[in-house]
Amino acid sequence: MGFAALNPSYAPGPTCDDRLRIAISARPCDSRLSENSDAVSKNKQACMKMAELSHFVNLDLVLISNSDFSRLIEHLDQNVFVLTHQEHGQQFLLVLEVSDIDCNDPGACTQQFLTLIESFSDAARELWDRCTSRTFSYGFEGGCKFPALDTTISVDLLRRIASVGADIGITVYPYRADDTADDKDRPKQKRK
Repeated sequence: MGFAALNPSYAPGPTCDDRLRIAISARPCDSRLSENSDAVSKNKQACMKMAELSHFVNLDLVLISNSDFSRLIEHLDQNVFVLTHQEHGQQFLLVLEVSDIDCNDPGACTQQFLTLIESFSDAARELWDRCTSRTFSYGFEGGCKFPALDTTISVDLLRRIASVGADIGITVYPYRADDTADDKDRPKQKRK
């Protein structure tokens, strides 16, 4: 049983619209510009173009176990972001991302997770081994413009993933033009 079946409301990572807002606000000049300025408008247009291209979004490590993950989370400490830690029935779901916010390459993110896993203490390794599912879940934005996205996970990383007993999952989020529209251009929802 996959993690989506355990938690149907789980949606990994931010939406395209959230990423667009983050990308726009992360531009250093935005904080010095008024919202209506031409430079902000150009920044938004550049970010919308970026959203049209296929690209790597994130790598989630998705773990499912009959045991609570609290001790494993303590072991990982500042090296990961805990996206989800929930109990569903008699199973626990833990979804992690590496805490390096500049990790924007699938290979580099995989390397960081594997380094953490391979350095587990005996107690953390025992929790890892008790997992009923361990998945490196790669997320990609499936843009609508060429060039096509081409990415490779090296044989060495594949061997390391296999040696820790993890699966590989791939999610391609569809591009939707309305995700990049300005809020003012969206139809207003009627109030009840």
